[in-house]
Amino acid sequence: MEKFIQAEQTKNGHWALWEQGGKSEAGCYSLVVAKQDGTKPKTVYRQVGKLYANGKHALIVIHKGYYVIEAVQTNGNLIVYIFRVEKIFSDGKVKLALKNSRLGVVWERGFSPRFSAAVQAAAAKANCQDCSGIFYAVRALY
Repeated sequence: MEKFIQAEQTKNGHWALWEQGGKSEAGCYSLVVAKQDGTKPKTVYRQVGKLYANGKHALIVIHKGYYVIEAVQTNGNLIVYIFRVEKIFSDGKVKLALKNSRLGVVWERGFSPRFSAAVQAAAAKANCQDCSGIFYAVRALY
């Protein structure tokens, strides 16, 4: 399965995605970004505070080969998707390829432990009521 999402362009012309999400009456959702090896990427900009509850919290420059982890809570079940960034188009459209998914505790394919921390962060962020903080990205000095 593949999916397309839109990236934002930084002041320096790089394409970036937001670590975002949280739990609200509308539902539970989060998106976190991991490097190719599963480690935490650095932020280029951050927004925190109640004004940004369940919104966009950390802007992260992405590259081909990075991973996007999404967590969605539906009907009491937490679904986690691990996508790989396959291509970044000149207009900022990002092509993602699904590499693995989990419903509850069962992974569709064998799980790589290098993504454990990112998956835990995505799950925690999706279940964070009125979330306004960064859960996975490294807070760079601004």
